[in-house]
Amino acid sequence: SIPGLERVRQDRELYRVSAFTTDFLRADFLAMRGLSDFRTGGDNLDVFAMIEYSKLVYHLLGNRADAQAMSLGLRLLGLANVRYMLVPAGDKIVHPDLRTYYEGQDMVVYRNMKAMPRTQFYDQYVRLPLKFEDLKSREGEGRVLGPILSGLMQKQLDPARTLLLHDAPANLAPFAVS
Repeated sequence: SIPGLERVRQDRELYRVSAFTTDFLRADFLAMRGLSDFRTGGDNLDVFAMIEYSKLVYHLLGNRADAQAMSLGLRLLGLANVRYMLVPAGDKIVHPDLRTYYEGQDMVVYRNMKAMPRTQFYDQYVRLPLKFEDLKSREGEGRVLGPILSGLMQKQLDPARTLLLHDAPANLAPFAVS
């Protein structure tokens, strides 16, 4: 029994967890204890997009001194329904988007105040023209991810109200109510 994980498991809603680093409490370790970890991709069907998303998130979280980058990283994790962030015991993180949920000798658990529901309905979308072959180089990553990050940081893109798609949606017949 790990007290920090037991405290998180008391939350009976749907949510994901993650750690501030990719090596603390490996994701499979958490899955074996019934917790859905962002780092495994979980129920994500687009594995390549998930890998790039993860790299972006952990790059943003890597510099704790940059509050704006941390805020964007937490917002992106929140978009992926990450409600709890885990760090080793004694690792203090001060950020306005985090609240201490549990603190013990085993770990510290923060609640991500930017976490969004697991499912959500949208009435508008924006297509972001991602070409995954561009993500194979640093220059390509900058060309593709730069405008997206800029839009998020300048609040031109609001993923809480607008669904961000990398593929165009299928043309579906309108739903008819009779």
